[in-house]
Amino acid sequence: MKSATPVYIYFIPLWPISGIIAWALVNWVRETKREKLSERSLDWPRTTGIVRTSEIVFDHVEVQYTYSIDAKEYSGVFKDGLPPALPDRSGLSARGIASAAKMTISDYPVGAKLILNYNPQNPSQSSIYCVDPGSQSTKMLPTEDVPTFGTLD
Repeated sequence: MKSATPVYIYFIPLWPISGIIAWALVNWVRETKREKLSERSLDWPRTTGIVRTSEIVFDHVEVQYTYSIDAKEYSGVFKDGLPPALPDRSGLSARGIASAAKMTISDYPVGAKLILNYNPQNPSQSSIYCVDPGSQSTKMLPTEDVPTFGTLD
């Protein structure tokens, strides 16, 4: 009697590709939301804020900041995705990701002053316009009137 090979056995070699596709879709959705918010925030009023934490969280760098509107304090989170890399035996891809993360964290040191755009109808929604040029950061003001990064509250 001949045993039939299950059909799913032929798809097992494709699991790494499906993982990469899922990762790409998640990052694409996050970046699309951030770009839309950045575009909408161009017409919002500006205020200043301060970086409270800057840390690596799984596949992105997370910058938490606070700002005040009408004597009420709000907080925001900026997430910057790290570049993808395939595992290798030499550790070069891991060092590349760590280097990119350190650069982003150095752009947003704890205590750095930020210039933010905030939604006047919902002040808890904000977008980082740039790092204040007077703070101790390597990030520079953008050369055109476009926010450097955006966040979803």
